[in-house]
Amino acid sequence: NSRLQTGFSVAVENVGPTATDIQTANVGATVGRIELGDTITYTFSEIIDPQSILANWTGASTSVVVRFTNVANSDTYQVWNGANTTLLNLGTVNTKGNYVTAATTAGVGATSSTMVLNTATNKITITLGTIAGTLATDAANRTAAWTPVNTAFDRAGNAMSTTLVNETGAADPDF
Repeated sequence: NSRLQTGFSVAVENVGPTATDIQTANVGATVGRIELGDTITYTFSEIIDPQSILANWTGASTSVVVRFTNVANSDTYQVWNGANTTLLNLGTVNTKGNYVTAATTAGVGATSSTMVLNTATNKITITLGTIAGTLATDAANRTAAWTPVNTAFDRAGNAMSTTLVNETGAADPDF
């Protein structure tokens, strides 16, 4: 059976989300040094489906591990699940600074790092937990760059753009 129905419109949402900003905030005592309580905020153009970032995640606070990689004067970081076994679909951030001198983690040990989604602002905020590794202090003004991955998607199932986005605002010290 079929029939034609008229008198209403349908909106099709077929535009994928984009990365719009990456920011860090210093909460610790030393500007330019990765410390317990510092935050990382990823901002999206629209609400991101939390399950596309981490399987079975609802957006509520959950434990994660942030892995920092020493890359000369352009260290990078990625976010892993709380067990530190699965890379999350957030991509890679290039700090363009020197914050670690060897592989370093935030969230393994006494205090976990946590991740939460704010659907009102389209932001995922990570609060750093216990730091393990060899740190450096880089208080120079920097503009971080985030390269997202297309395995994240919005609530309509549209894949995330992989276009690199630079930190907005004036260059400043990260962490």
